[in-house]
Amino acid sequence: MPTTYVNISTQTLGSTVASVTFSAIPQTYTDLELRMSLRSSTGGTAFSSLQPTFNGATSTYSANYFEGNNATAFAGSFNNQSFFRTDANYAGISTVANDFSIHEIYIPNYTLTTNKTIMWFDAVNDNNTTQKVLGTAGIFIDTNALTSITLTGQFNFVAGSTFYLYGIKNS
Repeated sequence: MPTTYVNISTQTLGSTVASVTFSAIPQTYTDLELRMSLRSSTGGTAFSSLQPTFNGATSTYSANYFEGNNATAFAGSFNNQSFFRTDANYAGISTVANDFSIHEIYIPNYTLTTNKTIMWFDAVNDNNTTQKVLGTAGIFIDTNALTSITLTGQFNFVAGSTFYLYGIKNS
């Protein structure tokens, strides 16, 4: 990892929880990157929707996404949502043993008092039958500097899920 990345906070879950929050995010970096390895409490191999919010704000998110799902590709958009909505998912507890979906959210210029551009990428599979890859470009329509990130989902996050928040220094 480049030396310009600084680990701000790491959370590894020891039990099942409904949400994870990073608060009081330092305003000393130029960009943020959140990396996650997730597994859902939902039964079966169903995927669960990941629903991040920033600064506790609702109804201020829009995004365009593209997805590849085995041999199928499609795209879509969401406007004026109450969380940063994409078609992103994380794997259920009955997927391949110890298999977690991977996610990366990149937020450039998070301290500026302008709307925030957000990039999201994830990859997930369910019991080796369906593999998904998803890319999203979106906007958080808020002119306040970003100070907190809360991650919730359709279902709870299980023990072993990990969350890494990095600050990126302007080199």
